Amino acid sequence: MQKYLLLTLLFFTTISFAQKKPLDHTVYDSWESIASRKLSNNGNWAAYAIAVQEGDANLYLTNLLTNAKTKINRAENAQFSTDSKFAVFAIKPFYSAIRQAKIKKKKPEEMPKDSLGIANLTNLAIAKVAGVKSFKLPEDGLALLAYQLDKPADTSKKDTTKKMTKKVLI
Repeated sequence: MQKYLLLTLLFFTTISFAQKKPLDHTVYDSWESIASRKLSNNGNWAAYAIAVQEGDANLYLTNLLTNAKTKINRAENAQFSTDSKFAVFAIKPFYSAIRQAKIKKKKPEEMPKDSLGIANLTNLAIAKVAGVKSFKLPEDGLALLAYQLDKPADTSKKDTTKKMTKKVLI
């Protein structure tokens, strides 16, 4: 009787050990971490970004009074205005688009550009500005925003304009 009990226990322990998934690079890529965290000046809003090893990050704006959360895809580096009425953040291009551009060895001016997101925290409306290189908010004082736009790509080549006019005429 003890032999059967011992064999049964050994059988169940080997089955339970065999079901664990081994750790490899595909598992590492799905791990999430908190990339950045910020608290508004009045303490009513918190912003934190959840980043994965390989993929797009998500920014969460949380109202700490009502526990209402707003998720913004591909956003990071959130900052609050001094009056805590606005949140400003960078919206990155899709990870797959950046990866494909790097694989094709595109020039830096041909790479996908970041955007700027401005969230109005009173009604949670989000405005976006495309092609922003950097942005800055003052630490104290007025709720001002300064941002620098990327240099627009020069697409006015003589050969392409001639071809386009020919296509339009036909």
